[in-house]
Amino acid sequence: MNWNCLGMKYEKFIEQVKNDPNRCPTTSYALEVKGLGIKTGKAVQNACKRHLNDLKKSEGNFPYKFSQKHANHVFKFFETFCKHSKGEWAGQPVKLELWQKFILGSLFGWVHKETDERRFTLSYTQIARKQGKSLMSSGIALYMFMIDGEQGAECYTASVKRDTAKIVWTDAMRMVKSSPLLRKNVRIQESLNTMQYGNNILKALSADSGQDGLNIHYFSLDEYHLMKDNKMYDVLVSGMGARRNPLGFIITTAGESLDGTSPAYQMYEYGKQVLDGTLTNENMFFYIAELDDQEEIHDPDNWIKANPNIGVTVTKDSLQQAYKRAVDGGEMDNFLIKHMNMWIQRKDAYFPLDKWDNKPLPNLLGKDCYIGIDLSSKIDLTSVSAIFPLENGEYAVLNHSFMPEDSLHEKERIDKVPYSEWVKDGYITLTGGDVVDVEFIFEYVKEIAEKYNIIDIGCDPWNATSLMTMLANEGFTVHEVRQGYRTLSEPIKFTKELMIQGKFIHGNNPVLRWCTANAVPQFDANENVILNKAKSVNRIDAIASTVTAMVSAMLHDYEDSLEKHIDENYSIW
Repeated sequence: MNWNCLGMKYEKFIEQVKNDPNRCPTTSYALEVKGLGIKTGKAVQNACKRHLNDLKKSEGNFPYKFSQKHANHVFKFFETFCKHSKGEWAGQPVKLELWQKFILGSLFGWVHKETDERRFTLSYTQIARKQGKSLMSSGIALYMFMIDGEQGAECYTASVKRDTAKIVWTDAMRMVKSSPLLRKNVRIQESLNTMQYGNNILKALSADSGQDGLNIHYFSLDEYHLMKDNKMYDVLVSGMGARRNPLGFIITTAGESLDGTSPAYQMYEYGKQVLDGTLTNENMFFYIAELDDQEEIHDPDNWIKANPNIGVTVTKDSLQQAYKRAVDGGEMDNFLIKHMNMWIQRKDAYFPLDKWDNKPLPNLLGKDCYIGIDLSSKIDLTSVSAIFPLENGEYAVLNHSFMPEDSLHEKERIDKVPYSEWVKDGYITLTGGDVVDVEFIFEYVKEIAEKYNIIDIGCDPWNATSLMTMLANEGFTVHEVRQGYRTLSEPIKFTKELMIQGKFIHGNNPVLRWCTANAVPQFDANENVILNKAKSVNRIDAIASTVTAMVSAMLHDYEDSLEKHIDENYSIW
């Protein structure tokens, strides 16, 4: 099987790359990161792990293969035709660093086994300033503009502002001018920020310029963190729809998360979830060079995590000077964003997804359970969780969600998660129309009662009066679970502790995992905690219903132990 265009098995290929890193620089970088030979943050480690896992998977039914021939082609173009246009290296050929070859090799080396077309159609790269972002963007733009083989290719260097969009285009123009071979084939219209190569064009595009009627083969989107909405992004991505083999290359530094509403911050969080396996997207590539903890900024040895080009385009000395200015002048936010590539006002997920154990659910038939219901908005996700306290101190959870059928595809586009796949796999039920009918929830609870012994049902009382009345009339014990610190703090902390101890058994439910990863905590002065829906990155309904169920479920052992000490003949007289 010619799975990687090298005609050999995975183990042999890996061994050859270890012995000769030039055999495949992309894989060599991944192996170096895996072996801790190159210091990186967890997100880059996960990107490298993804590459190595996919190489192994490509021996089987995985639809993609890695082609070193394709990767080498773009490497050679960069190092032959792309030259520096600024600073001490002006006029000298570009020498790609290993981390750059990992990004370029991944984008151009991974191809479909049947069509040879690129696997990744969209890429998100987040690195600190002065790492050569513009050089990489302009080099890729030239390759897509002149070398990729697309007839009538429309290529755009885009950004929120005209001046920023022109930076990448101008770098590409200077590269063309510095190469006699490229120059004689390209018509440059500098006043229009346009270059032509046959029927192909490369043009600078900004959010304040006309963007209608685009048929995009390639776009780069620079400084995405400056965008307050996704209007331009949506235009660029939708503009690629008619192309056979397009590529969108987003590259940015971190910025202000704006309480999680920044489009770039949302893309960043989405990318982190793809990289850690919470979500799956086989056609998006992510490279996020960041520190793992804000406390790491005080140790210069950690700065390479956000600055992979340290010692090349940026010196440790210049970063140390910037750090001192930040400490002395109260400019730490600026240092964190620009030099450490860290989002400010960032709200990390509360629950430890690295402890998300994949134990299968045990046989729960006939066992006691506690139900939690989170109705949320009727036009969004509604979730029901059943928690089963087990004899060994573990807690099993069955979670199921509901959403309106009419909004399925729109919600998939907005939330960037595979709702259709989760419906197919049985984790979500679609309800007819454009709202969730509580009758579906009522019938589902009755189905649970046929298999398990429901002790009680807890509901967030918001918008749940009708459902609670229906359940009570059916004979269930129903109680309100108020959404405040006093009620929810201990169950939330208890749930987190179960995850840390490996005692939270969930059957690897992807909807529950996704919602758990999205949850953002809010603390009061006494360190009590609730989950803040407004500031969470995306929907948290499945974990919210689980916490609601845990309000009663966590008391199960206490009730049992109390009963064991009470003799039926006991009397105080």
